[in-house]
Amino acid sequence: MLANGKRLTTLSVLASSFFVGGLVGPFGFKHVGYVSTVPLAVVLVALACVPALDDLGRITRAGATR
Repeated sequence: MLANGKRLTTLSVLASSFFVGGLVGPFGFKHVGYVSTVPLAVVLVALACVPALDDLGRITRAGATR
């Protein structure tokens, strides 16, 4: 049985990101405070805007063809 290398890499990066975030987050919050969460929140909002705007564009294009 062979492993899917691309999928294994993706899942490993995901698991590692959760682990590193679980270690770094509390230290940043302890030493810097609430402000340490702002850059992450900005990145997450930016990442969420792309698919949201894509869906909004798809909805408006579908409404225009009716």
